[in-house]
Amino acid sequence: MLSFGIYTAFTLGCSLASNFPVFLFSRFMPGCGAAAPKTVSGGLFCDIYPDLRPRGMAMTMLGLTTNVGPLVEPIISGFTSTKVWQWQFWCASILAGVNRPMLLLMPETFVPVLKAEAGRSTAPITIGARIGLWGRVGISCSSYSHSL
Repeated sequence: MLSFGIYTAFTLGCSLASNFPVFLFSRFMPGCGAAAPKTVSGGLFCDIYPDLRPRGMAMTMLGLTTNVGPLVEPIISGFTSTKVWQWQFWCASILAGVNRPMLLLMPETFVPVLKAEAGRSTAPITIGARIGLWGRVGISCSSYSHSL
């Protein structure tokens, strides 16, 4: 949550930068904020997918999406910032703002946290995930159930 907030705030700072040193710092900080999901995604997928086959597919899709973005971004930036160069950062800020509510609605997947939420139940907690229509993800365990 914190890293996404850093990314969003400093991407907005790039579009509002008044001079080059402010722009340079504002450009460096979103990279630091955007690096955290890349490092955490492996653990997230291990929590969600106990079976290796769907976990491998999820990691493949993550790799595809994170590698296609930098390839497509200059093309999109060329169309969005034909008059003013800041528009590419305004568009990124808008997309980050649209994604923020989805991030807030993501269910918890870390087993110790799920155990704490389950209370003093002595039943073992098993986590399973299902992906349904339109990528709907459901996380469930023995005494905790949530779907997004």
